[in-house]
Amino acid sequence: MPLTGQAAALLELLRRNSDFRRLFFASVVSLCGDWFAYVAVSGLVIDDTGREGAGALVFAASVLPVFLAAPIAGVVADRVDRKRLMIAADVLRVVPALALLFADAHHLPLLALACVATIAALSAFFEPVTAAVLPNLVHPRDLSLAQSTMGAVWGSMLFVGAALGGLVAAGLGRPASFVLNAATFTLSAVLVWRVRAPFQQRRTEALASPWRAIADVWQFVRPRKVSHSLLVTKAGVGVGNGLVGLLPAYALAVFGAGDLGIGVLVASRGLGALIGPSSAGCWYATAGNGCW
Repeated sequence: MPLTGQAAALLELLRRNSDFRRLFFASVVSLCGDWFAYVAVSGLVIDDTGREGAGALVFAASVLPVFLAAPIAGVVADRVDRKRLMIAADVLRVVPALALLFADAHHLPLLALACVATIAALSAFFEPVTAAVLPNLVHPRDLSLAQSTMGAVWGSMLFVGAALGGLVAAGLGRPASFVLNAATFTLSAVLVWRVRAPFQQRRTEALASPWRAIADVWQFVRPRKVSHSLLVTKAGVGVGNGLVGLLPAYALAVFGAGDLGIGVLVASRGLGALIGPSSAGCWYATAGNGCW
């Protein structure tokens, strides 16, 4: 499907499916707020520690909790009410988001890092549900479009959120970024609460233990070369993405820029995340694979 055709189909889906529209915008505002805060927290930690490389700690605090919590979060999402889980994750994230105001006012970089880690850990219980509930919210013919759309939200909001975060932090101050981040979680919770379709089907069979469920995933993936390769590739990309933690240091040490510079560099990464899939899709289509 041509890109313009996809855009038109997406707008039509958002127009006629109110539940998907609410989930979509809940994900959009939540991720946008995260990147708002990332720019401001990076500047805060660097200023308070006096070390330009300290920005890498912020990136580590935003990804390591997800790495540790994600396997458990996916299992939990199959065992509890998914809608309540998402709302609870949003509401609980408001607390550390606002605690960043205290960390900023009293120059407490360790508290700021703890807040980022807490938000990331709670996000690990929000994001898997976003993908898991789509088959319950959209018609099977719209599922592929809905999944690709939700997959593109991350890169889009990294681009938009980081750029706006740099502008807000530089123009209105870091506290404004932290307040807006907390507001996005509140708005996300309201949008999820307004979704009327069920988030999951009733299960009649007994569920395996969490650790057994994780083992079953590995047993499923291991003999399948494509799935196995994708997991290994994703792990490699994740390790390489650690370089993103150095972007705040580049913004300050190399370019002599502050929060605005951090926002521009991080937003450039988001722009690449948008351009890459589109370019790959065009390349595959040109090669005659019909993937686009």
